Amino acid sequence: EKMLETALNQLKVEQQMRKDSENKLMEFELDLVNKEHQIKSLEDQIVNIKSEKDEKISNLESTINFLQSVVIQKEKEVLNMQEKLNKNTLKVKIIIILIWTKLLKSMKLLLASLWSKGPRCARQ
Repeated sequence: EKMLETALNQLKVEQQMRKDSENKLMEFELDLVNKEHQIKSLEDQIVNIKSEKDEKISNLESTINFLQSVVIQKEKEVLNMQEKLNKNTLKVKIIIILIWTKLLKSMKLLLASLWSKGPRCARQ
């Protein structure tokens, strides 16, 4: 009878150990499923972040291209303005030379006229 009791107790202990092991296994399996969901969620976040970063990079590249084209256009405008300024500067120099030449001719004519009338006209 004592052997039977010991065997029965041993059986109860083994059943309890099996039940505890099954519970632990269920906890581990549940934990594994939760970890798999976390991994999937993190992978999705990585994909979304990568997509957002790619979009930002693409937008920045587009902005850079636009700004480069604006800079090129502005450089062309500056060159055109410099050419016009150079042409206008040359025209102004030519006009000044022409005016100076006419002024000199007029002064020569005036002096010649004054000298031809004699010293009295020059003093007046």
